[in-house]
Amino acid sequence: MNDPVARAALLMAWAPLCGWLVLTLDKLVGAIPLESPRVVTGVLTVLTAAWLPFLWRAYVHWARWRGLTTAAAAALLLIHAIAWQPILPVSGCLSRDLLVASQSLTLTGLWWIGCIVAWWGGACLAQSPALVNFAHGRRLMSADVARLLICLALFPLAYGTAGVMHFAEEYWGGDTTVWTDVRTLLVIFTVALIVPIALWRKRVIWTRARLLGTTGLAALLLASAFGPLIRESELANTQPLGDWLELLGDSAHLLGVAVWIAGAAWLWRYRAGERPPGLESSAIDISRLARCPTCQYGLTGLREVRCPECGWSGTVDGLLEQKLADALDVRP
Repeated sequence: MNDPVARAALLMAWAPLCGWLVLTLDKLVGAIPLESPRVVTGVLTVLTAAWLPFLWRAYVHWARWRGLTTAAAAALLLIHAIAWQPILPVSGCLSRDLLVASQSLTLTGLWWIGCIVAWWGGACLAQSPALVNFAHGRRLMSADVARLLICLALFPLAYGTAGVMHFAEEYWGGDTTVWTDVRTLLVIFTVALIVPIALWRKRVIWTRARLLGTTGLAALLLASAFGPLIRESELANTQPLGDWLELLGDSAHLLGVAVWIAGAAWLWRYRAGERPPGLESSAIDISRLARCPTCQYGLTGLREVRCPECGWSGTVDGLLEQKLADALDVRP
């Protein structure tokens, strides 16, 4: 596991870490209402705004506009969590808190995606290794890891959007029905299909089996959005089948998401003998690879593998092996 992949795995500890922090603060202070969405959302917002830039600071070229944009967007997240104002005039304290919490999750997902695009837009949006700028920050950023981070940001974005859409339909429509849940899930699942396919479409070798498998998984995901209808069917009122149908209706969308993520990851992986599309024809800029691994000083044109800036020295084969592995994302 290389360093960018390890940091992406560390980022997955973000959600349970929020829960642990809330419980710890409640134990130490003893006056935090754990059932309050405001407390949980505030902790989540603060931890996300601090954890994401801290974790990837060495991989970002902190130009002035990047630093200011990241800080300003994080400040807006914190202001929203402190102000705690709903965008719709809903009635009831709990409904109000849930709506603002959904708004906060939506903004967190959008801020997360915005940070990735601002930091490594060329890396995560480029579809060929030749277009990736390997000189981002003090370390080389993996384009595939940048794409994966955008996909991870869809989780808070999806949960937040679902809450906002639910309250919006209740506000404008006067009431919510089972079709409210279906429409909300269809919108979220459509985004969950479009974003990963758009990011990975040219990194996947599209064989007939992969096309058919991806189409089947997409159809299954969209079909799972109609799970709430099972819960409302007449068969759900019968015994003992009704209890199982009600469980299926409540969990169908979760199963659909799990099958889509696991199935797409397994289908799109490279098998033995396959190489990333465009790798053979990509012209890699050697000046971006011939850099000191310690300080990123350019080593092009030097007669020996020694950095005049920081004093690092090595061998030609060692430097090439390390840089090519980083650039092509093949380091074990």
